[in-house]
Amino acid sequence: MLKHALLRSKQNGRLDTLTHTLLKHGEDRNLQLIASSVRDASDVSGRRRRNMLRHKNALSSYAQKPDAIVKEGDNRWKVFCGTRTDVSYEVVIGSPCDCDNKLNSHCQRCGICAYQVSCNCHEAYQAGVSCIHAHAVATFVEEARLLLGSANSQPGPLYSVMEDVGTSAEMYVESNVPRDGSPTRTAPDISAPPEDVLAQDRTKEAYQFSEGVS
Repeated sequence: MLKHALLRSKQNGRLDTLTHTLLKHGEDRNLQLIASSVRDASDVSGRRRRNMLRHKNALSSYAQKPDAIVKEGDNRWKVFCGTRTDVSYEVVIGSPCDCDNKLNSHCQRCGICAYQVSCNCHEAYQAGVSCIHAHAVATFVEEARLLLGSANSQPGPLYSVMEDVGTSAEMYVESNVPRDGSPTRTAPDISAPPEDVLAQDRTKEAYQFSEGVS
């Protein structure tokens, strides 16, 4: 296995090349084990990021359009499309949810939960992620916000688009910061062998060619 899988059947008796190959294989294997053990956690983190992105899109699309959200009945609102006035969607807020906070299905800005709200748009069918229209209702309609069980415990909505939208770089940093606040540690890069090892290998190959050694 070591000769055929890792060294790819190459005849190389150098100890430093073998050591580099083993180190790289060990790192790759550790990353595979870590990825498999936290696969569920990475999905939860993805929910949080998608909810934040939907909230930012709701601010960008509806902050200057107060008439785009119209009350239709008890706990029911019509939300017009941000780009087409002839298209509208229906948002309904149901009973308070009893989901676990660890699911990250609650928006940290407006408190909307995908398991408490329903919408007939195509974005509303992603598990644990509320659509842009639900975020708009929860952010700009005071009556709707009072119906959200998590609105009091979560940070309130920010009405400043420039303050809340942020940049893609900020979202990248936010998604890569550990939740416990500890600094991110970067593993040493051993994706390529040291330059002196490569130079020595080329010298060996040149020697074998000149001496007729295969």
